[in-house]
Amino acid sequence: MATEGEGDLLTRLRRASAHLSPGHQRIAAYVASSPHDAAFESAARIAARCGVSESSVVRFAAAVGYDGFPALSQALQAIVKGHLSLPQRMMHHRPRELAADAPADELLRDALDLAAANVAAAARTLDVAAFEATLAAILDARTVYAVGLRGSAHLAALAAVLLGKAGADARALTCGDVTLFDDLRSVGPGDAVVAFSFARYTRRAVEALRLARERGATTIAVTDAPLTPAASVAEHVLVVPVASHAFNHSYVAAVALIDALVLGWTTRAEARTLASLEAFERVLPTGDLMVP
Repeated sequence: MATEGEGDLLTRLRRASAHLSPGHQRIAAYVASSPHDAAFESAARIAARCGVSESSVVRFAAAVGYDGFPALSQALQAIVKGHLSLPQRMMHHRPRELAADAPADELLRDALDLAAANVAAAARTLDVAAFEATLAAILDARTVYAVGLRGSAHLAALAAVLLGKAGADARALTCGDVTLFDDLRSVGPGDAVVAFSFARYTRRAVEALRLARERGATTIAVTDAPLTPAASVAEHVLVVPVASHAFNHSYVAAVALIDALVLGWTTRAEARTLASLEAFERVLPTGDLMVP
């Protein structure tokens, strides 16, 4: 899967500029000068800003090398998401109708409704073939490495704990220093590396995926857009929305994806899962470890 960085997008615009119509040149100038706005606007909105027709905006996307306007929007969004600071993210995403003195029930409803919308969007748009390939890879893997740095660390830890309890040799890699690469020193063919990577994208997670792929491991990116740095490296890409109305990401859809992978594992490897769970029960110390 190809990736798109800011330099690549601007290069496309420069190369195409000499052959663009005057209307398309106005669109190109707007996109280049206001990517934070253009990334989240409809074709109709951009058309109104540039004084052209909506169909002209759609043709512009094709003229600069994209499969359509949605592909151009995704490229812009991947760039913008990687640049937004936490204060910018909070101010950009908070609904204007959500007042500072909003009552508790309104805050709760807003957060839960958006989390549900993220899960529903994932259910509609997740690449089923990529999910199937990911499930097959972790079922067959010698070792499953779950990589997650900073805010994604808890996702890697959850995936490793659940898959490990189900019988996988699963390891969570959550440190972004040299320890990450030390832990990957034995990665190779027969292993699977699942990296959780969301804006702002950490370089080390991408480097870990690249190393794993060079060593012959199966690589999977769980990320928030099709054109992210991690997606450019991984063999299989699972895109989940993490939209939030605060400064943080909402990882509910990512957790649902982990649940789906664990369900797939337990369904397709029932005997292996039961054996692992029974072994776990046998080694639990008796006494006051669990609340009766």
